[in-house]
Amino acid sequence: MPTTITWNDGVTTPTVLTLSDEVVASLESFRNTMTSMQNGLLTPIYPSVQVMVVGVFTQSLVLPALAQFPPPSIQTAQAAVETAQSALAVAQAAAVPGLAPSS
Repeated sequence: MPTTITWNDGVTTPTVLTLSDEVVASLESFRNTMTSMQNGLLTPIYPSVQVMVVGVFTQSLVLPALAQFPPPSIQTAQAAVETAQSALAVAQAAAVPGLAPSS
């Protein structure tokens, strides 16, 4: 049975992509080539084509976009990390008087 993927942003008419059984079979074969070593065995990274599509979309498109163009929530978190790293450096320097903090 073909697989259907629908993009519905709630504003425009939904876009529907239908993948034939042949395409899904190719994606399944491709998924099986994506492996990692688990307990001494090569194991597929993704348990299904659906998880692979979402995983590759996230890793290849979403995360790079968020890194390059972070939304306000991520900008706030990044600022908090920078503040915490500065405070840590100060605390580490204070723990061993006479040593300059490394940068």
